Amino acid sequence: LRSKVKAKFNQWGYGADDFPTLFEIFDDDQDGELTLPEFMRMMDGLHIGLAPDRSMQLFESLDQDGGGTLQVEEFVKALFPTAYRAQSTGVELVERTSRAEQMVAQLSRMSSRSGALVCQ
Repeated sequence: LRSKVKAKFNQWGYGADDFPTLFEIFDDDQDGELTLPEFMRMMDGLHIGLAPDRSMQLFESLDQDGGGTLQVEEFVKALFPTAYRAQSTGVELVERTSRAEQMVAQLSRMSSRSGALVCQ
């Protein structure tokens, strides 16, 4: 499941360095973590193509501490371990500000085409 999701993220152009910003976008209460509903909305909004039960299964497998929330570090470490190690050693993978702006614009375009609300 993880490899399928990672392949879909790569197909859509998302890498490990994008997820801190994506977590911020979909984190409704801005507590730094995604709950299951927030995660499900992110997966739907990113058009990964997972059925809801598979998204729930992915969430549960990524929630290593069993706390019912996902931190971006848990997510990136599980799906992009090489990039996680690079980030944790201080290697900057991309300029986040411009990439974040591109992601928001892309999500907005995707939302207007599908009629779905992807961020509030």
